[in-house]
Amino acid sequence: MIRRASIVCLEVLCGVLVLIGLLVAGSAWRLSQGPVSIQFLLPYAEDLLQRQDTRFHAELDDLILTWAGWERALDVRALGVRLLEKNAARPVARVGEVSLTLSARALVDGKIAPTSLEIIRPRIRLVRDKSGGLQFDLGAPEKDTGAAATNSDDEALVLLINELSGPAQPDSGLRYLNRVSVIGAALLIEDRQMNVKWGARHADITFERAPIGLRTTFDLDVDLRPSRPEIHGEGIYNLKAGLIDIGISFARLNPNVIGERFEALAELKALTTDLGGTASLKIDIDGDIKHAEFEIKGTTGSLTVPDTKIPPYAFRALSFSGSVNRNPDQVKIGGLEIDFGDFKANLAGVVTRVGKIAAINATVGIPSMRANDLKKYWPPGTGGGARAWVLTNMHGGTYNDTVANLTARIPLEGKNAGALTVDSINGRMNVVDVTIDYLNPLPPITGAKATATFSDTRFDFAAQSGAIGDLLLEDGAVNISGIGGDNEKLVVSAFIRGSVLSALNLINHPRLNLLSRVGLTAKDAAGTHATKLLIEFPLINTLKADEVRVDATSNIVGLVLSDVLKEKGVTDGTVALTIGNSGMSAKGTAKYADTPVRFEWNQDFSGRDDVSMRIKGDA
Repeated sequence: MIRRASIVCLEVLCGVLVLIGLLVAGSAWRLSQGPVSIQFLLPYAEDLLQRQDTRFHAELDDLILTWAGWERALDVRALGVRLLEKNAARPVARVGEVSLTLSARALVDGKIAPTSLEIIRPRIRLVRDKSGGLQFDLGAPEKDTGAAATNSDDEALVLLINELSGPAQPDSGLRYLNRVSVIGAALLIEDRQMNVKWGARHADITFERAPIGLRTTFDLDVDLRPSRPEIHGEGIYNLKAGLIDIGISFARLNPNVIGERFEALAELKALTTDLGGTASLKIDIDGDIKHAEFEIKGTTGSLTVPDTKIPPYAFRALSFSGSVNRNPDQVKIGGLEIDFGDFKANLAGVVTRVGKIAAINATVGIPSMRANDLKKYWPPGTGGGARAWVLTNMHGGTYNDTVANLTARIPLEGKNAGALTVDSINGRMNVVDVTIDYLNPLPPITGAKATATFSDTRFDFAAQSGAIGDLLLEDGAVNISGIGGDNEKLVVSAFIRGSVLSALNLINHPRLNLLSRVGLTAKDAAGTHATKLLIEFPLINTLKADEVRVDATSNIVGLVLSDVLKEKGVTDGTVALTIGNSGMSAKGTAKYADTPVRFEWNQDFSGRDDVSMRIKGDA
């Protein structure tokens, strides 16, 4: 009897297994032919977002089951999903299609619960109001997209974030949910504080549980024509610390396009380039930045100086990196480099908030620049008369190892907010092989090698070498003082060695006309000299001859002049000579008519002395 009962039970079990196998095979065949509606399961699915501590519940129009082969899990798609407040008719969120991955544990309990869900092609609207609060709207009908988001929308978002930001709640219909993805969303972001609206044509966003809280990834195709920037990133919300770490990468972000599109960011129009790079931020749950770092590169573009007629500065590439800190509020630019083609410039600096002022300390470096290119990059209206003189009278050669230090401030509030005030500028550079027209049309200093220092009121060149014709410049200086004031002045001093003939030709140039005043000529002159030359004049547009001060002090050896007095010359002279605007003084020894003499010659050019010339000597 027992044996027969066992055989019957075994036969029944085999029959059940065969029936199950047939059902599974039939179901697999049916699913492989296309989606299957499982609308009869809707009552079990509508507890999807229900939990006792919220006022929301979900309604669905249909459930569809699809299968893509043995290697893929079943895919359940919910159509016509609406999230409603209890006892309210109008949905607070509406999504056309949601894809779910089902929890096997929930199925055992007789429930349909997702471990992950994908919200497909919704419309999402995020608003920051004037008080700084955030409002969220998901899947509003097209006619309602201009309406303000409701508190219910925000609470639904808070529900989702809270649910995924910590351990699953035992009484929640979302306790099995680990991941939510938004696929192909149309995203609109409105910042009412800055009066800015922007969006993404295509946005993929994912929220998932993380060991310390919530992890979010996003990929945005931003609707800013014609550059069409892309933004990709990841955010980690630390629930215990209340902090969010965000990492972002982006490409084709054009500041000029942003400035044209958004009035509040109009100053960005000055920079035209496609930017790409990375940034990392640490912010608190109120949106305050605690720390940030960034590395950015730009393609070929241009930089325009606002409110000027200066042509845009074209560049080949730029890159910069930096950080943002709090306590104190500070932005550091660790390295900004711009390749202008003709030369490269780099900048490092710090902007620190001090009360209602942003204090700026910056250092600019230019490794090498052709002197002739300076005109393109020295903005008009800066540097006073020094700019005009340097650009007109210094050319050829290069400026090397230029370093400039800047301190400035910008008011953050009040009627002058945003206006830059420069407190000081100072720096240095090396001048190599530059030609200096110190007093046109006198012969210039050529091949000058100098070290230059400058500030907001002075420009000083200390020359180590150079030449004026065949005269050698051993030491010298060009000093421009009073920049930006009413008494801008230029002083040229030089220590020169060479032939007497060249020196006399220089001081007898029509621009100075000093030698002819004493009735001498440079014809057949010979000898060598060491001369200290000083030229001083104001930097004004209409310079007169009597406004140029000239002083020269020379020690002459082996002097030969053909016609000094009574058509007789001197030879073998050793003379100490001083000559300038007011007169001349010469003292020394020489052979006059083959007779050794000691002499002293003084001559007045001012007209204040009753006797214009005094000569005395003894043999």
